[in-house]
Amino acid sequence: MSNHIVVGANFGDEGKGLVTNYLAKKLDNNIVIRFNGGAQAAHTVELDDNRRHVFHSLSSGTFQGSTTLLSEYFILNPNALLQELISLPAERPRVLVHNKAPLSVPFDWEINRAIEVKRGNKKHGSCGMGINETVTRMDKYPTFAEDLYNPKLLIEKLKKIQDEWVPERTKKLGIDSNIHINFDEYIEDCAFVAKFAIIPINSYNIIKTYDNRIFEGAQGLLLDEFHYFFPYVTRSRTGSHNAVQILKSIGEKEAKVHYV
Repeated sequence: MSNHIVVGANFGDEGKGLVTNYLAKKLDNNIVIRFNGGAQAAHTVELDDNRRHVFHSLSSGTFQGSTTLLSEYFILNPNALLQELISLPAERPRVLVHNKAPLSVPFDWEINRAIEVKRGNKKHGSCGMGINETVTRMDKYPTFAEDLYNPKLLIEKLKKIQDEWVPERTKKLGIDSNIHINFDEYIEDCAFVAKFAIIPINSYNIIKTYDNRIFEGAQGLLLDEFHYFFPYVTRSRTGSHNAVQILKSIGEKEAKVHYV
């Protein structure tokens, strides 16, 4: 039994996906845990049999048959996950999602993109996936993966975000508050993901059933949200911190860290 944590040692794009795929191929009965970031990750894996994919939400061990676990430190974008699953029809990956994983909503994406446009030639280099906006909103108007299973509550939360958070946030940012989304389309995608694409979990005890655990990080150490390069960073802990917290929750104290 072994624990492995894959961490980017630079600004990202170091090859974390390749290392995760290698470990998944080498280690039997494994689960890959995404322990930070969100769908803005772009981990490219290309195999000798010409299979190639840029992994965003699914783990980079998917081609090796690994189970993916999106932890409570992973920002879930149901639309992005659905599109990725559609693009890999032959894989049929098993995807576990922690119920307390932050749920990103379309308002986050639209505000993110609007503020990046406003910055002009001083852009932060955002991927436009609403990562910062989701994290910022969670303090006042939280949405979680568990809300996928309660459409009525999710709609109520979306309306409150639209009526209260969007005007407040856009005023502060100095951007147009006229942001609207198609609730029906978003809720439909959420319902599909909840019913057919993911398995909800409330604790990490399930990872004890796997002989090997691989923690796949996103971005790199120099983009950690507490790095002095702020605000040109990502809103997540890019080192081993979150992975260590998950391991502690199941009584594990040792792991091999792979700096890429």
